[in-house]
Amino acid sequence: MIKNTASDEKLWTSRYLQLLLVNISTHLIHFILLVSMPLYIREMGGSNTQIGLATGIYSLSALLFRPLIGHLLDNYGRKPILVIGLIPWLAGVILLNFTSSVQLQLLIRLIQGIGFSVASTSCVTIATDLTPKSRLAEGIGYFGVTVTVTNAVGPLIGLFFIDHLSYKILFVAVIPLTILAMVLSLLIKTDVQKSDLGRKKFALKNLVSIEKGAVPASSMMVFASLSYGSIITFLAAFGFSRGIEDIQFFFIIFPCAVIFSRFFVGRISDRFSPLTVLIPAIFLSVISLVMIYSAHSVGVFAAAAVLYGIGYGSLLPILNALAVSSSPSEKRGAANATFYIALDLGIGGGSILLGYITNFFSFASIYLFAAGSVAFSLVLFLAINRSRGRIKKQ
Repeated sequence: MIKNTASDEKLWTSRYLQLLLVNISTHLIHFILLVSMPLYIREMGGSNTQIGLATGIYSLSALLFRPLIGHLLDNYGRKPILVIGLIPWLAGVILLNFTSSVQLQLLIRLIQGIGFSVASTSCVTIATDLTPKSRLAEGIGYFGVTVTVTNAVGPLIGLFFIDHLSYKILFVAVIPLTILAMVLSLLIKTDVQKSDLGRKKFALKNLVSIEKGAVPASSMMVFASLSYGSIITFLAAFGFSRGIEDIQFFFIIFPCAVIFSRFFVGRISDRFSPLTVLIPAIFLSVISLVMIYSAHSVGVFAAAAVLYGIGYGSLLPILNALAVSSSPSEKRGAANATFYIALDLGIGGGSILLGYITNFFSFASIYLFAAGSVAFSLVLFLAINRSRGRIKKQ
């Protein structure tokens, strides 16, 4: 069984802080490219469908590797898998500088998706190893703050380079950041030792690590994260279509609202129950997406950013903690892989689906579809848990 040698209550250890730095470096590049690549594809003459594919292929390639990553993390260790995963990530970043073809850019995004899926799953699994069980939702929430901060800074950096410099300079600038992430990952120390790992014989059936206990929360994440795909992939172009030239402010307000929510939602969930947070979070998310659908002014977009930040920002850490706490400790790698498969499927599959929807409906309609998807996530989650019994306090 995997041991957690950290103090029962101590969260802010040096190793936890060190892991945050690795996560910041990795996710900063992730968000820089996540916002800038759709715009780059658009400038190259790509269609809305291809723009959707740029995000979709990236997320879906990550999805395909999640089950394998869960197996590797639970059987071969966290740190070596983290380091190995950053290699295709670095290769993909370098290759961005050598092609101007839309088709080749999509192939590069596939390579990057594989690398990022390994790195992100490894980081969050190490975080759950280092976090006391009694503070799991809180610890994952604070860990998620690093993602939120980079979510705020990354798009701004990307858009600044695009507006004032060039895409080529941007793609060169992210290379040192990737190298920094690799160096920091080599310094990480985890609580999981080789003796703690339940090595399974190498077999095809063992490579598919889907943790059953994580399925209910993960199922909900599929439909909730579709809305996030609509934000990161299409909001910049949608804002421009509504006459909002400086849509960057959304990517400042949204993460600030997420950070605000993280200071209390984890504690509320740990003290009471996940549903105490999930129901109001879903309500705020749906309202914000409907507001985006009807928005024609900066004020409405700004208000929607606040509500969506608090709503969606509360959903992810609570559902992640619920997926992990519902699974055996020796299956944390598989539990996190299962959860992030759902996240990738929602963002990637949603981006592709919404890209096609624009061919038949208005551009704005994608946000009504996104709102409906978030609302359905709660219906699905309650239905699954009703069949398993009453949702209990973590």
